[in-house]
Amino acid sequence: MTQASLLTRYEPTLYGFIDSAGDAMLVLEACLRGHLLHVPRTLHPDEAQSVIQSGSIFVFESQCSGMSEWNDFHSWSSGTQVGDFRSWHTARHNLATDADATHAESQYAQGCLVKQAIALSWNGIRHHVISYWTLGGVQENSRRACDALNRLRLTGLGVREELVQQQNLLYPIHHEPWVEYVLRENGQVIVDAAPLWTDSLLDFEERGWRMIDGVPVLLPDCAREAADALLHIANGEGDYVE
Repeated sequence: MTQASLLTRYEPTLYGFIDSAGDAMLVLEACLRGHLLHVPRTLHPDEAQSVIQSGSIFVFESQCSGMSEWNDFHSWSSGTQVGDFRSWHTARHNLATDADATHAESQYAQGCLVKQAIALSWNGIRHHVISYWTLGGVQENSRRACDALNRLRLTGLGVREELVQQQNLLYPIHHEPWVEYVLRENGQVIVDAAPLWTDSLLDFEERGWRMIDGVPVLLPDCAREAADALLHIANGEGDYVE
């Protein structure tokens, strides 16, 4: 019998998709009010294989859990700052063995797991919100990912103003950094889209453009696939299939 089997079954705080600091604050608010639970302890290696998956969200705070840092027993790239999140990525399969690594878009199609982390403060205590997703996982489980946070909203749960005020964010709380992440990972350059300002929003998006921090950006095909999938989730269209 393994050490982990002697302990309470380890469960994420929530399954879903966090695409903004506002989403992370909503999950933390639910924990503070007792609707959701912080994870009580660190993971064990044999638990990580089944628990760390696309859609898993974990909230912990060091003071009660005794965790000084989060260890998921995965190997990650060097961290990248994406909006107010710290992000890492790894591959389900060893992409480094592919001699032709010129197709950067294949990272998402082949199941690249992304980890996002944000630290939020409440009354002097730091709470860490860690979430995981893959493009494939978001598409396959989009209804579940969409519904998880929507259920919190439908209960009338809102983020208290004091929680928002205690954060030191770089971006507005509803800034969605994932498009920026895809662009950065694929080495894309932001293109000026001033001529498209006169186009309708629908035409604007159909032609592959998105607004990022108030700037129109032309997405490459590889980034557009991710953007379209996540845009449908943000709009509540959970059964989206490309």
